[in-house]
Amino acid sequence: MPEPAWCVSDHQPAGYRNDTIHSGPEVTHDFDGHELFTASLVGYPYSASGGPRLGVSVDLGSIGQTLDPTELDRLAAAFVESAVRLRALARELTALKAGGDR
Repeated sequence: MPEPAWCVSDHQPAGYRNDTIHSGPEVTHDFDGHELFTASLVGYPYSASGGPRLGVSVDLGSIGQTLDPTELDRLAAAFVESAVRLRALARELTALKAGGDR
């Protein structure tokens, strides 16, 4: 199976070809020890839904806190930094879909 350069998965023999998943390195962002999100490139070279599929998997964390004005401002800054990281992943995904390493 061709391995994309961005894949960091330790592939074990899959029972079915469409169970094969390529995963890129995780991008994570935390705020005061709480996970805001984890994201990574993912590719399904033998997807059962009509051919190869390439995307970004995003898992959103949860924060349930009461914040003072300073903490709220820090959280807003963390969201801005998170947006920068997610936009970088979007650009990488766009380049890969345009014919980069799949």
